[in-house]
Amino acid sequence: VLPSERLPFTFNYLFFQSYRKEFENYAVGSAQQNISQELIKSIKIAVPTNGLIGTFHNLNVPLLNSIEINCRENQELANLRDTLLPKLISGELEVNGLHHDSLD
Repeated sequence: VLPSERLPFTFNYLFFQSYRKEFENYAVGSAQQNISQELIKSIKIAVPTNGLIGTFHNLNVPLLNSIEINCRENQELANLRDTLLPKLISGELEVNGLHHDSLD
C-alpha cells in the first residue's frame, strides 16, 4: 500500500469521535494545548492489513473528493451571496421579471 493510500484511513481514524477524545485527553498546556511526539508514539492503534487499507482507500477516496468539491462550492456560494446581497438590499442591483414559478 502506498503511503497516499493510507491517508483516508488515517484521516477517518483520527477524526473518529472516540479516538479524537483520546487524543484530546493527552493534550497538555494552559495557553495552547499540545501533544508531544512521544505521547503520539505511545498511543496504541490497531493497524489493519494492507489489503483492508487498500479496500478502505478505494471506497473512501470518492467520498473525500465529493466532500472537498462540496466545500469549495459552498465557499463559492457564500462569496457570491456576500457580494450580491448588499447590492440587492441597497437597490444597486435589481432583479426584474423573476417570479416564484420560475424557481421550480
